[in-house]
Order: sequence, then structure tokens, then C-alpha cells
Amino acid sequence: MNAQSRQHRARFLLVPLVLAAGIAWWYLSIGQPATPRDEVVRTVRVARPDRSDMEERFSVRSFVEADQTVTILPLVSGTIEQLSVDVGDPVRTDGVIARIDPAQYELALTQANASFAAAEGTFERTRRLYEANATPVQNYDHARAQYEAARSRRDLAQLRLGYTTVRSPVDGVVLVRHVAGGDIASPERPIVTVGDITDLVVRAAVPEERYRHFANAPETIGVRLTIAGETYPGEIRTVGPYVSPETRTFEVVCTVAGDLIAVRPGMSVTVTFVLETREAVLTLPQEAVGYGNTLWYVADGRARSMDVPNLFTDGDALQVPETDAERLFIIAGQHFLSDGQRVEIIGEPE
Repeated sequence: MNAQSRQHRARFLLVPLVLAAGIAWWYLSIGQPATPRDEVVRTVRVARPDRSDMEERFSVRSFVEADQTVTILPLVSGTIEQLSVDVGDPVRTDGVIARIDPAQYELALTQANASFAAAEGTFERTRRLYEANATPVQNYDHARAQYEAARSRRDLAQLRLGYTTVRSPVDGVVLVRHVAGGDIASPERPIVTVGDITDLVVRAAVPEERYRHFANAPETIGVRLTIAGETYPGEIRTVGPYVSPETRTFEVVCTVAGDLIAVRPGMSVTVTFVLETREAVLTLPQEAVGYGNTLWYVADGRARSMDVPNLFTDGDALQVPETDAERLFIIAGQHFLSDGQRVEIIGEPE
């Protein structure tokens, strides 16, 4: 047998030996436990529920107004001869705001008085003749009509002359001055705006989805007003009976209470409506909620999840059941966990 034949025969015998060795190894490995991979351990921060008060609330932006605000317009035209008030000045009901040059109205009243005197004399003479049956009823009726028309013209002229003195119809403070002395006044051009700054209100535009809270018992809703960094108590005065189709909001008018020395109409305000208050309940910070409205807690060194679709929340915290008072809830690191995964707690429980 030559060398080439011996090599071929050796290779032929080697193949069955390799197959036999592989089958033997597989057979021996059946039933042997698999070597586990190294388990990933996540680090988390935990906290126990804290007992505190909670509020269901929402806020809207608005501005402060004087509840009684009147824009005063003159009822006659002419040059403003005197403007008696300026911005910030207090005014009283019937107090003088401005005087309009009365010359043309005085002249009109003089003419009206003369016409009235002539018509009155004619009517008196005609009346005596009619009572003596010396003139027909047509003459009497005509004279009486002329007399009454002249009297109306006189009264109107007198009224228009009185309108040259512009008076305030309300008590308040001058909020805006629209003209200056020497300007031409007209019924279309306001002179001043006066408001009662002792009765301040806020007109809040509330989204329509909140209407159900205000429809039945608005007196149970608390109101806080934040103005220039200070908080003032408020109270709901009226709730609008309809929703604006343009803005999808309804109006809630709130009074402003407290010390109003630093509050003025036009100031920006944040109106917070407190819909419900819960006292001394178990709470967790809102950031404890994981994806899909779940809470995570640690039990026996492993992470466990629980669904929390309907827990009460105020936006900063959420209420948890009393039965969970001693659980260690995960407040950081929960977004990358799987149920049952081992965890390592870092830091002291809050």
C-alpha cells in the first residue's frame, strides 16, 4: 500500500470519530442546567408616600377691572373751555368734569325765550277771544300748537345749555383722560373714563370643558388671585350662562378682596380656581408616574409595577391608597425597568 492510499484511509476513519464525539457531547449535555447570563441591575431612587393636602385646581390669565366703569361723553359739541380733572383724581356723582363754551347755547336760549314769549302772548289773546265766542276753534287750536312748540324749543335750548357743564354720573377715580382743555368736544368723542376702584373684579375666560364644575354649585369653588406677585382672596360673583362660539370659553366674574391699596384696574392677574381639596392624604410626587400611567415599587429587591389610571392628582403630586403607606415607590429610574427586574436603591428613601 502506498503512502497516498494510507492518507486517504486515515481521513475516511477520522470523519466518523468526529461525529461520534459530537453526539456524545450533546447526549451528555442534555439535562444539564444552562449557565445564566449576568442579570442587569438598575439603580433607582425611592420614596415612601408623604402625608399632605392636595388641591384639584386650574389657572387662567386675565386682568383687573373696576366693576363700575363709565366712559363720559359730552351731549353737546363745542370748545372745551375748562377740564376740571386729570388721571387719578377722585370724582363724585354730579361733580364737574369739564365745561364747554356756552356762548352759542346761551344765544339759542335767548332766541327761544323770545319766541316763546311771543307765542304765549298770541295764545292768551286767542284763548280769551275763543272763550268769548269771538274766534273759531281752528284759530284757538293753531295758537295753542304754536305756544306748545315754542315752549318745547325753549326747554330744549335750556337743556342744551345745561349740557355744556359735563358732570360725572358715578363716584370713582379718573382712569383715562381722552381730551385736553381747548379741544373740540363732540358726542362721539369721550372726555374721561371714570371707575370705582373700591369694587374691583376679574372677568376670567374659562374653557368650556370646565363648565360642569361651575354649573351646579359655584359657591363651593375657591378662588385665588395672583397680582404683581401677591396673592389675594377672591369670590365668584357670576357665571356666564353661555359659551362663546368663537373662543370656546365662558365668563366667570370674580371679586377681588383684601387690601387693595396696590391693586389697580388694568393689572395682569392669574386666576386660580380650586375645584376640590383633600386634606392629609398619602401623596407621591407626580414624576413617580412611569410610562402608561404606572407606578413602580421595590419588593424583595425587584421592581414591581402597578397601574394607576384614576388616581387623584393636582399636577404636582398624586394620591396613593392608604394600603400603600409603607411601600418604597420608585421616583427616579423607573422608565427603563421591566417587571421583576433586580434593582439597586441609591441614597436614602425620601
